[in-house]
Amino acid sequence: MKKIFQTMLAAVVLGIGALAASASYADYPTKPINLLVAYTAGGGADVFARKIVSTIEEQKGWKFVVQSATGASGSVMATKLKYAKPDGYTIGFAASGAFYLNPVINDKSRYQPGDFTHLAAPAELQMAVVSLSERGWKNLDDMAAYAKENGGLSVALQGEELKQAAETIAQHYGIELRQVPAKGGAGSIAQIMGKHIDLGIIAGAHVKYVESGDMVELGVLTNERTALSPNVMTLKEQGVDYVMRNYFQFSAPKGVSQDIAETLAQAIQDAMQSAEVRELAVERMRLDVTKPLGPNALQEFIVQTSKNIAVQMKR
Repeated sequence: MKKIFQTMLAAVVLGIGALAASASYADYPTKPINLLVAYTAGGGADVFARKIVSTIEEQKGWKFVVQSATGASGSVMATKLKYAKPDGYTIGFAASGAFYLNPVINDKSRYQPGDFTHLAAPAELQMAVVSLSERGWKNLDDMAAYAKENGGLSVALQGEELKQAAETIAQHYGIELRQVPAKGGAGSIAQIMGKHIDLGIIAGAHVKYVESGDMVELGVLTNERTALSPNVMTLKEQGVDYVMRNYFQFSAPKGVSQDIAETLAQAIQDAMQSAEVRELAVERMRLDVTKPLGPNALQEFIVQTSKNIAVQMKR
């Protein structure tokens, strides 16, 4: 009899727990959601993240509290996110490289690519090598020929991903590319337009200058030509063995429930259908929103890309 009573009690407890979990999910969110943004307030990426969550607030009636968590190419934000409570009330926003690259190249990283529940990657960055049009270069071969004759060139960039790209290009052509840190895409643009720097590896901020004729794209870093620049060859097409895909994405701590993760992912997807959000992403930031990644595809992308980088580093 005692054993039967214990079994019945356990069943009741489990049933109450299941009902509580169900009720908790059904009511989600019951309080503001904290969004950790890996970029400086007021910059393009920060504005994009805030526009998405403000649109969710309008569409769903939710509330967000946006906090800047800048530093170390997104590692500061990712570290904070890893140790946050996995209850759906803290999420993060950064470029994918913060998750697939930083922990692979940094032995002291406090997180690994698999330490998160990735929610959605709504927009892909358009990475390109650019220079002033007046230099007369049409592609990387033209640039490299000039570099060999003139003792190398300087390149403005930001983040570890772009350092890897510059080093691969330099090694392929046997040239010197002197790396100069820049404060975001706007900082790179300013240095190039001011003729202080010869080249830049930039994500989207350059497009309006290409359209105006002031700048030219010498190659794109994605694995195929971009919708924005269909006539510009990829690095791979030009013989440089380097491909980089990088998204702006939202992630949560590992362990957040599947129901809440799917709810957040759907809210982000719905916000991206807003005309105002798409105008900001496509027309102003020149992001590619044609191939967004959902939770499963994004999780696979992060883990597989980090593995590929680790293999490349061992060569």
